[in-house]
Amino acid sequence: MDGLWSALRGLTSHHPIWERDRSYLGLPARPLVIGHRGWGGRYPENTLLSLTEASRLGVDAIEIDVMPTLDGELVLSHEEFLDHQTDGRGRVRDHSLRELRKLDAGYRFTPDGGQTFPYRGAGLRMVSLEEAITALPDSVLYLDLKSDEPRFVRAVLRVIREFRCERRVLLCSFYPRAIAQVRRLRPDLATAADPSEIQRLFALSKLGIDSLLGRRTSCALHVPERRHGLQVLNDKLLRTAKSIGLGVIAWTINEPADIERLLDFGVDGMMSDHPDRVLDVFSRRGLTTLGLSDPA
Repeated sequence: MDGLWSALRGLTSHHPIWERDRSYLGLPARPLVIGHRGWGGRYPENTLLSLTEASRLGVDAIEIDVMPTLDGELVLSHEEFLDHQTDGRGRVRDHSLRELRKLDAGYRFTPDGGQTFPYRGAGLRMVSLEEAITALPDSVLYLDLKSDEPRFVRAVLRVIREFRCERRVLLCSFYPRAIAQVRRLRPDLATAADPSEIQRLFALSKLGIDSLLGRRTSCALHVPERRHGLQVLNDKLLRTAKSIGLGVIAWTINEPADIERLLDFGVDGMMSDHPDRVLDVFSRRGLTTLGLSDPA
């Protein structure tokens, strides 16, 4: 049995991947503040207003969701169906980008549970990936890929290449095949662990052994505290991830008490719909003044 565990450990990369890619992306050497879908708790998610306001606020990175359109373009949308956010109907992928631009992307946003809809008719539109990158020239972007279709993944990589933004994007996805394609086609890009890798690491951390994520792995885990009644983010997972050089990013953390607790717990960053609340806690703790990582 000891020989088996030794062989398994030999397959594992122990390089400090998180520190390497954090330096490569120019991120601070402190826990990160990541705006979820921009500033999704205050403004309609994935719109230019939400993204630019998050950037102006001073977050370290902005998470956006990228989805294919009918005509092969790339649009920002978290949900598959249009009536989650807009006044449209049907699936995002069944419409062209031109058709999607005609919809009201602020139509469904309500800060008070449906009493008011302050951004209806305000001119907010769905945003292409190219528009987002152009509007955020200095921001690190977490691109959440909402498809694993090869054509879609290649299109995302093409935009990254054309805009020369390799040093300010980290790719993540709930689709393992999407991340596998990114790593095969562009092994130089920073990626987060896919769900299958997180599940494997979670199981192995329970057993007290190293991860088997492989030699070219993610730089970070993006995990919720709890999922379907299961405590995902726990001491063993955190300790195992850090022992093999992976950062741990918690999502989606919105309440000040949770922000305080997770900072004490030792996470490497928090994704939040209310990044202003995270920055307020960081400011009280003197964390916002720490400098950037040294460039790679």
